[in-house]
Amino acid sequence: MSSTNPMRQLEERHLATQVELMVWSDKMDLLALANARGEVALHRLTWQKVWSLPPPSDHMRVNTMAWRPDGKVIAIGYNTSEVVLVDVETKETLYKVSVENAITFVSWVEEKSKPQASASSIQNLRELTGDKPYNVDNSSNFLPKLPSLSRNFGSEQEDNLEDSKKIKDQINLNILMIGTAVGKLFLRIFGMFPCGVVNVGSYTEGRWSGVKSAQFSDNLSQLFIAVGLNKGETSHQEVEDLALVCIKTPIFTERSTELRSLALKHAHIISLMRYLSQTMHSITEAWENILLEMDIKLASYAAKVPEGLTS
Repeated sequence: MSSTNPMRQLEERHLATQVELMVWSDKMDLLALANARGEVALHRLTWQKVWSLPPPSDHMRVNTMAWRPDGKVIAIGYNTSEVVLVDVETKETLYKVSVENAITFVSWVEEKSKPQASASSIQNLRELTGDKPYNVDNSSNFLPKLPSLSRNFGSEQEDNLEDSKKIKDQINLNILMIGTAVGKLFLRIFGMFPCGVVNVGSYTEGRWSGVKSAQFSDNLSQLFIAVGLNKGETSHQEVEDLALVCIKTPIFTERSTELRSLALKHAHIISLMRYLSQTMHSITEAWENILLEMDIKLASYAAKVPEGLTS
């Protein structure tokens, strides 16, 4: 009697370098591969390579990766305690996050359900804001659009200067979780705005621990952290067992709208600071070109004037 196998191999691919990590995007047909040389390559289902990203510096390896819930940004955690947010479409580095110790875990979660606001809270909000939506960014009604910078002076050209961090289309709150080998979990809204640090060691009687995994509930009201515990107080002994730490986080549920607005402002400020830095760089380059051109013209003029004459 023949048995039906529900799983079968579709294809087999060979790569030149050993693959150490693979992360699939559940929103798009994209597969991120990290190899032994620290490179990250993005492939489609047809195995067409979208792009390949070299490591920021030599001897850097990828420890972990995570997709943003909408699949437009990927977070790459390196062995140098640095997390890089990369735009999937352009391969551009949007933001860099540095933590204290080695990164063991990275995950990106999104709020899936929102509680209904009570009538009293809505009434209080209307009294404070004058019946105006406080969480809507109306700055574009008063401020002109940022002019594009010239490429002649080494400035990077961006299509959308007001949303260079690719977060304005984020409707629901999403949080990037970064776990380290010393038992700390860093929380960042939209991957950039720091909103909390959980020291897991304070929940494990001071024993050294490393974050293995973490997950929020659907409404972000509870945080579950899996940690590895050592036999003793030092970090040189092997892991003996695992512990699950559950923490109530009602602030993300009750103040999700406020946190989202604050994170958007934070990203806007970061974008403006980068724009100002590029503007100053362009001004410096332009001034140096002007001085060089003036020097060349004065030298040419001095060569034409006979010696001893003054004009």
